[in-house]
Amino acid sequence: TGKDVHEIYALLPDNLQDDRFDEHDWESAKELTPQEQQELAKQIDEALRQGQLLASKLGSGGDRRIDELLQPKVDWRTQLADYLMSYSKGRGVPTWRKPNRKMFSHGVYLPGQISDAMGEIVIAVDTSGSIGSNELKTFLTEIVSIAHLMQPEALRLLYWDTAVCADEKYEQEAYDDMAESTKPAGGGGTMVECVPKYMSNFGISPQLVVVFTDGMLGGSWGTWNCPVLWCITTKKRAPIGSTLHIDL
Repeated sequence: TGKDVHEIYALLPDNLQDDRFDEHDWESAKELTPQEQQELAKQIDEALRQGQLLASKLGSGGDRRIDELLQPKVDWRTQLADYLMSYSKGRGVPTWRKPNRKMFSHGVYLPGQISDAMGEIVIAVDTSGSIGSNELKTFLTEIVSIAHLMQPEALRLLYWDTAVCADEKYEQEAYDDMAESTKPAGGGGTMVECVPKYMSNFGISPQLVVVFTDGMLGGSWGTWNCPVLWCITTKKRAPIGSTLHIDL
């Protein structure tokens, strides 16, 4: 928008600003053709980078706001979906031996699917004392989204603090009721190594594990025998597996 352009333009060094554009002319930018808008955006980006380079040569660390503008921003939910989809081989084939139960209430009989897209996955949710209601709500929202997006054969939900406090296993037909039926438990310290130990003790071998946490651990990051994705609300980065930072 014109406002966005004005904010970016205001960050440019004086020697890189063009007198043809003053604060009264930004609305006219909306009337540019898509090709002209693209060219203008390219010029602004180049000017930003020139200003950053000039500042570094003069001994300054540069304007941190400009650094942030130059960093591409991709929604973490999109990155999460892309990561999960990389484990999906296909969406399955229809079969009348496994009818679609969701349509029974509508009096419609349709085939279900036999899918080799994804086996059982484990979602390990940090419920230690440092996790507030806002974080937990965000975690659960994305867990339900994961279940519907990926349709794994089963989804095992583990709530943990210094130990696994609750173990809930959901089959595909129960995903719609997950948000209402789940019962988070915990509230103590933060020892994520309890999760892989619990899985080993009970013979749980998922295709992958997704851990939701703030990363403020009281112990180690654990020893894992399967792929693990860490969805972390702080700037912490896990030394094992893959890390995705959640923006709350």
